[in-house]
Amino acid sequence: MPSKRQQRTEKLNNDSILDQIERVVRWGDEFRLAFIKCDHPAQQEILRHALLERLSHQRILEISLDKPIVNLLDEIKPLWDPDQPPVAVCVYGLEYSLREQGENSPVLGRLNHDRDLLRKAIPAALLIWLSDFTLDFVARGAPDFWAWRSGVYEFKTENALWELESIAVFDNYATSLDLLSWKDKQQEITRLEELLRTSNSLIRQDKFAQIIKIGFLNRLGLLYISLDKPDEALGCYQQALKLADAFGYTVGKGITLNNLSQIYRARGDYDVALRYLEESLAIHRAIGDRAGEGRTLNNLSQIYQARGDDGTALRYLEESLAIHQAIDDRAGEGTTLNDLSVLYYVRGDDDTALRYLEEALAIQQTIGDRAGESTILNNLSQIYQGRGDYDTALRYLEEALVIRQTIGDRAGEGTTLNNLSLIYSARGDYDTALRYLEEALAIQQTIGDRARLCQTLFNMGYIYLQKNEHRQVVACWVEAYQTAKEIGLSDALMHLKNLAKQLGGSGLEYWERLSQQMESGE
Repeated sequence: MPSKRQQRTEKLNNDSILDQIERVVRWGDEFRLAFIKCDHPAQQEILRHALLERLSHQRILEISLDKPIVNLLDEIKPLWDPDQPPVAVCVYGLEYSLREQGENSPVLGRLNHDRDLLRKAIPAALLIWLSDFTLDFVARGAPDFWAWRSGVYEFKTENALWELESIAVFDNYATSLDLLSWKDKQQEITRLEELLRTSNSLIRQDKFAQIIKIGFLNRLGLLYISLDKPDEALGCYQQALKLADAFGYTVGKGITLNNLSQIYRARGDYDVALRYLEESLAIHRAIGDRAGEGRTLNNLSQIYQARGDDGTALRYLEESLAIHQAIDDRAGEGTTLNDLSVLYYVRGDDDTALRYLEEALAIQQTIGDRAGESTILNNLSQIYQGRGDYDTALRYLEEALVIRQTIGDRAGEGTTLNNLSLIYSARGDYDTALRYLEEALAIQQTIGDRARLCQTLFNMGYIYLQKNEHRQVVACWVEAYQTAKEIGLSDALMHLKNLAKQLGGSGLEYWERLSQQMESGE
């Protein structure tokens, strides 16, 4: 909470900037251009009223934009009264025209091209209110128009307003990423990036603000991972780690190290992943964060399992399970039981894997974790499918499908439909398998889940192969190649490379050639 002295200082700074803007407005009756930088909407509204109160005896024309435009002059002309011309035109909301295309937005091209028309049509002060990132777009996209500015008047963002907005964003984190559509994830990324940019203009860069930024960067990283953008995620985590070190935020450092480890684990760089996890584990133990210690032990077990060291992996999971049970972390206990089941399943011990899954299922049902319950049901189906008990496997998958449809987990729904198709394919019912895959494909196209879409296309290709429909096989696998290439999905590209060799081709060049032939209609 800012002190009374800090509040007085902030008000004095704002008054000083308002004085400068007022002088621009009162200075002559020719065209003047000024940009007013204000990153927070609520603060902009307060400052807008303060400026209008200062100019209460003057005529001010306000243009509030609530959607993208192409020509600013077209918005001003119908409201301009030549008999009673205003001394200033205030424009708000131009960022709606810049968010999608940035410096390439059509409105900037028109501003640059029509600047002389604008100057002649508006013998007054043109005050354009914008946020920091949109000002950069104007400077780059309309450089000649930008060069006419008399000044950029910058209001620092008030910490209290930014913190309130940030806390509201944190409140939405209760929603699992699995339940967010591709569009929802993109919107959250945009919002978080705007808040992070806004934070650069905070009046006070105190520790509390940095803690919030570290949280935002970690959330951004998780969002990027869910969209199969590990490089962007890595950049977020590295920024978060740097901030956590600089401001001595140990808790945030432990969380960030854990997240960093998952990127390196996915890359197969187990040494780096282990180093980050061991450092994270030491932090969680030092500060007494038992839940964080348990999660880190789980992640360590995955590294050792990937290396084939099942003994060490099992030891870490048993330690993790003991911790979650000791602190009554039922959700963490359920997750660890599921991980134990995976370990035993890989070892070929189906009975023990099944026992752990049944325990995990009971916990998820008790705590009402519907998403977790559907995951366990999916895993149970895999065990029964492996045993050849397709009826039981189908029953579990159908239960999982109903849950995922009920809670709106579209990504999980697509995965379950894929798994259902595998059972029908194993039974030789290729038409039903294909129908489930087509449903999964439609969902993945709708939500933009392009990584899982690749897997669905692979599976469809194999079904068409069984049906001897070779043109459809090629069409599915070429589309999978195009998608994997576009998003840089290394696992899918490696699989395609191996497939090409099996089909008598030479690696990815085989799919590139087929792709070009299909596009040219050959």
